[in-house]
Amino acid sequence: MPIVSDFTVIVGDENVTLGDATPVWEKTFSTAGRHDSDAVLMLMVQHLTVATASVDVKINNVKIGQIFPYRYDTVAEQTEVAPHYFTQIVNIGSGILEDGDNELQLEAVKMPTSTSGNAFDDFIVRDVICLYKQQV
Repeated sequence: MPIVSDFTVIVGDENVTLGDATPVWEKTFSTAGRHDSDAVLMLMVQHLTVATASVDVKINNVKIGQIFPYRYDTVAEQTEVAPHYFTQIVNIGSGILEDGDNELQLEAVKMPTSTSGNAFDDFIVRDVICLYKQQV
């Protein structure tokens, strides 16, 4: 049986902000007809420059990897880099994705010195895409 690549756009050309206003974000997406093998999650990340902890990436309540912060020593460097988008890629092991609906979950991470009302390092994700093998 031939196998081909397919993809699904989980979030397209729109910004999803995680942080104090939205500490947990979940999105359902489908990989119907997928072949049982590894897959790849790609996403663009912006503003994750203050946190020292990585963002856990979960699919179907299973941690598959992390989004890594972009650390800079000075506030001036953080401010300069914050508006830029960076691509992050996470491998999804075989057996994690369902042949049908799945749920992606991201959680905000605490700032090293948080204050009341500003506990999390607000960051943005966009262009979140899952690439997977599909049966023909």
